[in-house]
Amino acid sequence: RECLVWQVDTGEVKKSRMVYHSSKITCVAWSPSDSHLATGSVDSNVIVWPLDLPGSKRFTIALAHKEGVTGAEYLSEDRIVTCGTDSCCKVWALQQ
Repeated sequence: RECLVWQVDTGEVKKSRMVYHSSKITCVAWSPSDSHLATGSVDSNVIVWPLDLPGSKRFTIALAHKEGVTGAEYLSEDRIVTCGTDSCCKVWALQQ
């Protein structure tokens, strides 16, 4: 349910308190500029996290896939594709 971002070479936590999914996280995707992280979950939601802002500034794609999100990938800074257990792939335009 929680996502943490840390610096690999130092082990320093760079971003925490990303705890807005109500069930386990099943996938993550980095934006091309590494400024955002998208997480998908069994709770059917995709959350886009701006890494330079508080978690309260997140953007949620509610009920993206019935019965859960299984994959996510950025197509560009403002578009993401997701797939789920509903056997669908969907392309989303993200608000910036």
